[in-house]
Amino acid sequence: MKANKSPPFFNSSRLFTILCILLIGWLAHNAWAQAAKETAAAIGDETRIRQTFWDIVTEDWPIMSVLFITSVVMMGLIVEGFFRIRLEVTAPSLLYNQLRELFGIQNYQEAFNLCQNKKNFLTNVVLGGLRRVGQGKNAVDTTIQEHSVREGLRLRTKISYLSVIGVIAPMIGLTGTVYGMIKAFASLGSSGLADPAKLAGAIGTVLWATLSGLTIAIPAFLFYYFFRNRAQAVIVDTEERIASLFERVPYDELRGVMIGEDSGSVMAGVLARQHAKASERLEDAKKRVSQAITGVTVACPVCNAPIHEGDTTCSACGTELQWS
Repeated sequence: MKANKSPPFFNSSRLFTILCILLIGWLAHNAWAQAAKETAAAIGDETRIRQTFWDIVTEDWPIMSVLFITSVVMMGLIVEGFFRIRLEVTAPSLLYNQLRELFGIQNYQEAFNLCQNKKNFLTNVVLGGLRRVGQGKNAVDTTIQEHSVREGLRLRTKISYLSVIGVIAPMIGLTGTVYGMIKAFASLGSSGLADPAKLAGAIGTVLWATLSGLTIAIPAFLFYYFFRNRAQAVIVDTEERIASLFERVPYDELRGVMIGEDSGSVMAGVLARQHAKASERLEDAKKRVSQAITGVTVACPVCNAPIHEGDTTCSACGTELQWS
């Protein structure tokens, strides 16, 4: 079976994703700059100089700090997803070819040892299958299916965190906005409308929290669905490679054989038994050929001299023989 090749790292889908990130960043930067210009035009040069982005962060620092940490976690998950969710990580081609050669020569113990030294999706499932080889095909298929589901869940676990970030980021931003609005209107209630520009600047400042939350949530959801579909494709390709390894295993010949950490000489014993059976069949064939050519010889009951089956007298002592 021909091994599937992993796609190059910079393929069209990845380039499209990178362009989407750059586009989102550019749009967000332009939106922030335009909002700053409009705020400055509305509340005057003094407010423009005072309302820098750092002032916005420091004024609402608890919420903005949480949003910053959330954005860092999101970027880490995205970068990890590009490197971790690949066929060359879950089922490396070099390792797959080595296992296919070992399965081809029925050296299953060596394949088991190789899988123990290389931990990934492919080897973890193959290890479970090799431990059940002596129990028959049904047991192996059940074990492979269980291990595949477990490894698939592990692969999808961190992807689900992107969905969580996409849900909570707007809520965190909205919390900051509501908290800022409460403070702004509390100030309005105590001082009245003596300074409308100050009130407008405060409301514009707290709305940045909502915008920051949305800026984090949109790419989080985008990459969540991208990595979810990609993980499904990787899992299917990996399971195909695993199935190709076990499709020609002689389960009947390996019935009762145990493969694992404490069975280093198991396959040597299997090969020795197979060689002994072949030698026994060869000796039996030689014996039948010899009997066909020379006849069967037995010992004389009187002098133990060799006589042929069917002789009436012994050539050595002359004893008359009777065959039943």
